[in-house]
Amino acid sequence: MKLGLFIALAVAVLWGALAIAQLWWAPLDAPTFLKVSVTAAILEGLVVVVTLAVREYLSDRRLKRDGFIDG
Repeated sequence: MKLGLFIALAVAVLWGALAIAQLWWAPLDAPTFLKVSVTAAILEGLVVVVTLAVREYLSDRRLKRDGFIDG
């Protein structure tokens, strides 16, 4: 689960740095920056959802193994 956290954090930090650079120096034109922003948002959402799903699956598997819930 730490991998998902690191990936999500990296995407957020990189997009934040790009947003600040775009605000001050405009290295990208507006449509390209919009595309990068939408892509970063979708990627961030996917990473969070997949990380939560894997965590839930592993938690259920551990609880079944330990006999706390029926399999």
